[in-house]
This record gives sequence, C-alpha cells and structure tokens, in this order.
Amino acid sequence: MIKFLFFIGFFTFLFVPLTNNYADDVYFEVIKNDVSIGNESYYESELENDEEIIQQSDSEKEYSYEVENKENFEREERLKEETGSSAFLQNEEGINLRGDHLGTEANPFLAGTASELRNVLNTIRTDPGTGIYYVRLTNNIFYNASDVFDIHKNVVIDGQGFHMLYANNASTIASNTGFRIRTSGIEATLRNMNFGSDTLTDASGRVYDNNTYYGIIGSAGTTGIIFTAILENVNYHARTGAQPFLTWNQQSRFVFKGENTFTSRAGTSSQEFMEGYNVIFAEGSKTTIDHQTELHTGFFFAYGTGGSAGSDGRLRITVEENAEVHIISSKQNFTFGADVIFTIADSAKFFYQQAANRPLIFSNARSTTINIEKNAQATFLSHGRINSGGNVTFNVNEPDFIRFQNTGNTNGLFARNMAFNRLDGILGEVGDYQFYYLNQAQNLQRREVPGRVSQTLADNQFSHTALRQAVYQKGIQVTWDNVVDVGIGKSELLTKIDSYEPARRILTKVDYKLSTERLWSGDSITSDSAQAAIDQATLDTSGVVAAEKSTNLSWHNGQLRAGTYYVYVQVAAAVNDDPQMQLFASESLWEEKQITIDRSPIHVEVPLQKLFDIRESGTFYKIEHSQPIISHSNFPIDFSVTYVANYSANPTIALVDHITEANEEDHLLLNIGATDGQKLGPLVIGENKLDAMVLQPFLTDPLELFLKGEFSGSIFKKHEVDFRLTYTLSAKGDED
Repeated sequence: MIKFLFFIGFFTFLFVPLTNNYADDVYFEVIKNDVSIGNESYYESELENDEEIIQQSDSEKEYSYEVENKENFEREERLKEETGSSAFLQNEEGINLRGDHLGTEANPFLAGTASELRNVLNTIRTDPGTGIYYVRLTNNIFYNASDVFDIHKNVVIDGQGFHMLYANNASTIASNTGFRIRTSGIEATLRNMNFGSDTLTDASGRVYDNNTYYGIIGSAGTTGIIFTAILENVNYHARTGAQPFLTWNQQSRFVFKGENTFTSRAGTSSQEFMEGYNVIFAEGSKTTIDHQTELHTGFFFAYGTGGSAGSDGRLRITVEENAEVHIISSKQNFTFGADVIFTIADSAKFFYQQAANRPLIFSNARSTTINIEKNAQATFLSHGRINSGGNVTFNVNEPDFIRFQNTGNTNGLFARNMAFNRLDGILGEVGDYQFYYLNQAQNLQRREVPGRVSQTLADNQFSHTALRQAVYQKGIQVTWDNVVDVGIGKSELLTKIDSYEPARRILTKVDYKLSTERLWSGDSITSDSAQAAIDQATLDTSGVVAAEKSTNLSWHNGQLRAGTYYVYVQVAAAVNDDPQMQLFASESLWEEKQITIDRSPIHVEVPLQKLFDIRESGTFYKIEHSQPIISHSNFPIDFSVTYVANYSANPTIALVDHITEANEEDHLLLNIGATDGQKLGPLVIGENKLDAMVLQPFLTDPLELFLKGEFSGSIFKKHEVDFRLTYTLSAKGDED
C-alpha cells in the first residue's frame, strides 16, 4: 500500500491548489432482319428462328460484298493498265511518292487526299520491304463507296487529328470501301484519326455521320484473312451505316489503345458495334462507346466461320490491366452467337449501361464466363432484371467492386440464377468481401462472402425480395493503434487509424467505442453475432464509457480512470463520390484492442489547516469555511485521519466522541465533513480508526472539506488549541 502522512495544525491557513437533325438520304439497302426481344426469358424456338434470320441476312451481306468486290477488282485492273505496276507509283498530280518520304517512322509517307492515300498504300504493296510502314495524313480525307484503301503489309497510319469523311450520299452497305486488309497475318494501326464528325458538314449542311456497316477497317466479307487492327486515339461518329467493326474470321483481332470514342445512333443500316470474335482493350487505354442503334441483337456479334480451324469458336472480350471501358448500348444482348470469355484484368474498370428501356442480357443463348481480377471495377446497369439466354458464371479474384443495378421500374435484380465463384481468400474465412444492398426499409445490409466459396447470384439470396441494387466489394482493412499517456493530472488515450485499404476509397465514417467490459461473447469477434453485439452497443450498454461517429482518423479520450479497457473501431468508405455509391459504403469488421490505463502517482491537494469560530454552545456546521480537496490521480483514493495529537500550550478543551448533558467541562465533538455527505470523525486524541473518505478522480465539482460537530462548555473564555492530525492517502481498497 502506498501511504502518505501529513501533520497539520489548525488556525494557520495554508492551501495548495445528344440530339441532331438530318437530311433525307437516297440509298440501296440490304439489312439484317431483327427479332425484338419482348421478354426477359427465351424460348428455344424463338432463339432458333432468330439465328436463322441472322444467318440469312448475313448471307445477303456476303452476296453484296462479292458483287461489289468483283466491280472493284475490275476497276483495279483497269487502273494498273493505265498507270503500270511500278513500285514508284505517282498520284494524280504526278508527284513521285517515294522521293523524299520513305515510309519510316521518322520520314513517313504523306497523304492529303483519297487518291494520295490509295497510291501510298499501293506503293507500300509493291515495295520489296516487309514494313512496318508509316503513313501520315496531312488533311481531311473525303471519300465515297468507290474509294478503297487496300492494306497489304504492316502499317501505321497517323491521322494527326484529321478526319476520314465518308460521303453522306454513299452506300451504307458498301463492303469494299475504306481501309481493307488484303493479306493475312498483318497488323494495321489507325492512330490519331476521326471517322465522321458531329460538327463538320457537307455542302447540304448535314454533318458527316454516314458510314458503312462493313466497318472502318477489316477484310469486309472475306473470311480467310487473319489480321490485327489497332485503333489508337480514334474517334467515330455515325448515324447511318453505324457499325464500326466487322470481321468474319474467328482469329482476327480488334485492339484499342490510347483514348478512343465511338458514337453510333439509330439509322439506316446501323447495326452491331462489332462483328467478330476477339476484342482487346489494351493496357492503360480508355475507350468510351455510346452505341444506340436498333438493328440486330448483339453489341458484340460472333459471326463467321473463317479461321475456325485455329479457334475454339468463343467470343473473347479482354479489358487489360488499368484499362477503362465505358459502354452505353441499346442492343438487345451484350453478346450474340457464341460462348463468351470476358476478362476484366487487374485494376481495370468496366462500365456497361443498358439503354432503350431494355434489361441487360449477357447472351442470347450461349454460356458466358466473366473473370474479374484483382482491384478491378465492374458496373452492370440494367433497365430491368439482369438476364441471359445461357449460363452465366462470375469468377472473381480480389476485385475492387462489382456493381449490379436495376434502373427500371420493376422489382428484382436477377432474372435467372448465376454462379458466383470467389477464387481468393482463405477457405470459409469472412471479413474480406461482402455484398451490400438496401433492405425493404432502405437500410444498408451486408452479406458476407467467405473466401474460396461458390455462391449463387439470385434475388432469394438476399433478405429483400424487391432487391434493386447490390454491390460486391472489398472490405475495408484497418491499421490502427492506441497511445496511453498517464501522469499527474493526466490520464489520456489516443486511438489513431494509421491507414486503411483500399487507400483510394473515400472515407465516409469512423465508429469508435470504449468500454470497461468486452461487448461480445463467443469464439470469434468476426462472427455475425459478435459483430451485431458490438454494433448495437450504446452508452446505455453496461461498460460503455464513450462512443463517437465521425470522419476523423483519431479519437481522444481524457480523464480515464485506471483500469482495463476495450477499444472498438470500424471504418466505412465508398469507392467514389457518386451519391449512389455513397449509399453502399463498405465497412470494415469491428475490431477490438484491449488496453490498460496504469495508475498515475498519488497527488492530492489537501487543505492542511482549518479555521473555525465557536460563539455559542451546541451544534456547529461551518460549511461556509469549506476548502477543496482535489485529487490529481486517475483512481479513487482513500483519505483518512489516523492520529490526532494535542499540542495546545494550555489545554482547555477535550476532544470527545459524544456529548452528554451532564458534562460540565469544555468538550468538543469534532468531525471533518465533505460536501458530498461523507465525514471523518468523531476525532479523538491519539489513534483514530475511522472509515476512509473516498476521493474520486476527475470530479467536475471538486469535493470540499469543512469542520462540523458540537461544543459543550463555556464560551466566555478564550480557548487556544493546537490539534495536529495525521492524514493517510492510499489507493482505494488497498490494505496495509
């Protein structure tokens, strides 16, 4: 026991203290018939009929290509007879194209008209080299259905920001026009180029928004040519003939690099975004596609049998690392005609919004596998319940988040069950990933997804049958600590969050709780029951001494009594500042740390001397002369008087423990009282064994002491007394 003794004498006072208008067109039209999808579910007979119609219409497209290709071939032969086949072809003005421009990257071929571009590419065709050849546009290229820019070797065509402007009165179904790849195995890059325009106009005042549904680059209807087309910093704008890409070879590829924008609107012959089997959004690229056309049923349409010997016939969509893809589509299906392997790679971002008041349907009738990798983001917005005509499997491996939302007016989120396989984490362990959704009362709910398990995406897997939105996201992981600072008059705790992951999240809330008792029971704090118990604890809960909700990464508590405490922390953060996503801010699990607040040194300000006056016999109570006794320690202290000595020079008063009426001597019954009702006494000369007075720490209103008691005797004579008291201070409950 720590004990302090003080000797005092009375009577000495001491106190230590977008919309456009267009002209009508005259055109010859060969289109692929549509089958509108009126329901979210498919019947087999309807699917077969749909495919038959598409096969028939694409046969028409093939026939159109063969006729046109024959005409262009004959035109080419006549041109050769007129100009010869020399490698040093001349343009229409007679300028030698090989003179100073050798087709290297440092010294590229130049072309400022359609004829110059044709001749440059013919020069490259007949050159004995293999490339890569470089071409640079020097002006906008105006061309029509008869202009074919044949590509026979690896080439990079840099548009320098100029436009390829297809005549508004040209055919929307011309197959042999624009950039056409003629040799299998080559790679053609179109860079820094605009196709069409939403601002440049022709002589009639119409913006250049016409194109052909055989695409801006490809091998048209030739199925045997395998090529790679790279689009880098390309913009595309079309209302008629709006289909940017087509290949009927299963091994050809379209690769997007840099920043690309494609805008397509409903009009004559406006169809899919791409016919083909392989599309790659390259690492670090950013592609924005606003494709709102009506004809045909797939955004990505796998059609054609070319190259099938070296292909498994699957449609592959790949968003490479750190690439961003933003799509708005009115097509009835995201994909059509083949099984799909869709990969969103590490840290990539994919956004898909279904327009035209239609639900998102992943495939018309084939299986779809969607792989979402580490830190990737994926958003699927559907005007209605998300559906597919074939099985859908999500394989997720540490993504940042996956968002599903029904933006329509009907309830429900998933129209069919979809497999959801979590590939990361420790088998069965929770806390890393959750689904967040709003229940019927619009309160945020969380459904844990354990590590390395397979679950089902279905409305009945959530507690809200009218589910409209769910976000699967990475749980917040918190690094935090506590710092205790104890001294004389100081007993503080600083809880500090050092960091949280993912660090790019926007902090929305931090919950702190401090308790002298553990707030949960059971085997694991990560269990649902334990988390709920902590979450529901309030200041009215036994043991809870403080709680706070804030956005501060630190929390200070002062004037804490010595003892054991449990500190609880939970952090919530949103993936971005979108108000919709703010509603689904993910939360860390409640975490707990046990800390100890040690005892500070005993430090008490005691009023060592008291002054009192007695003017008449009887009971006296001198609270007006009270003096504060202040503890600067962080724990309760027992304060007591253990010994009283009489040092009076001429003792005239005796201290007694009671007053009797028969007593004729001068007696004093003396107590030390406290403003909270406690007292020490009666005091007697010599050893005193009294119940201690308890001094509580950190009182808002300090405890004050005063003398109280009763005097019996003469008040007509002067009494000079010198009583000396020994005080004892010790930690409450300590024993000698």
